[in-house]
Amino acid sequence: MIKKHLIKYSIMVFLILVTFTSSILAGDIRGKITEQSSKEGIEGVVIEIKELNLKSTTNSAGEYSISNIPEGIYTLVVSGSSAEKLTQKINVGSGSYTHNFSIALKTFQMQDLEVFSSSRRLQKITEAPSAISIITADQLLKANSHGQIGKTMEHLPGVDVVQSGMNDFNINTRGFNNSINRRTLVLIDGRDPSTPMLNLVEWNSLQTNLADIKSIEVIRGPGSALYGMNAYNGVINITTFNPKDIQGTRASITGGQYNTFRADVRHAGKFMDKFYYKVNAGYSTQDQAWV
Repeated sequence: MIKKHLIKYSIMVFLILVTFTSSILAGDIRGKITEQSSKEGIEGVVIEIKELNLKSTTNSAGEYSISNIPEGIYTLVVSGSSAEKLTQKINVGSGSYTHNFSIALKTFQMQDLEVFSSSRRLQKITEAPSAISIITADQLLKANSHGQIGKTMEHLPGVDVVQSGMNDFNINTRGFNNSINRRTLVLIDGRDPSTPMLNLVEWNSLQTNLADIKSIEVIRGPGSALYGMNAYNGVINITTFNPKDIQGTRASITGGQYNTFRADVRHAGKFMDKFYYKVNAGYSTQDQAWV
């Protein structure tokens, strides 16, 4: 009996020592990502330690931090939807030290952004053969509070957005908007989320939250030659983040008038070192109010 207790206590002491030792050997990195010319912080830039698959995203001031990094030399990858991608080696020392890695990036102008929807291949937006607008991840991040995908497009040129309820919209391009719009094709990662048979998009029931959307491309013009039926007035192509690119868990809760409550959770990870997965869950309720 005494021997069993000694073994149990020995294991506990060993685990405590391992945890204490690893915390001593772990270091932290933090810094600020700024725009090269203006020196202002850039929000929404992803900082990744490639070998450990640890990631952080800059806040509104451009600041980031990653904790509990074992001692060693790693590859730091900095990327953002509106900034150049940068890779550099960093040396993280032991002793719970905090290392500062601040970086100045060159941001892209709108004409340098790449789009896919116009020709179904990547090209600069200035080379696109159709009138196209793009909503980047940085812009979508600012819209996370209301969680309404349709509302993010209401200020795009040539796009008619009519809100028909607390969280439902009718979206069309080139005018002639109505409650039963079948002339603008909506795609989420290449899939049509419209209601079967009727081909109507129920924006309030889409199972995609804004935190998981990478970009929204809107083509204002006929797209049936490339996309088939229902693309007579244009195409709204929504692209979500690959689970390999952004891992971990993100949750958001929103509340407001008319007993509005919305909760979204996104989790992505990997297993067996080569398979990646992503899970989205959401809940929304409100008292209906017509506007």
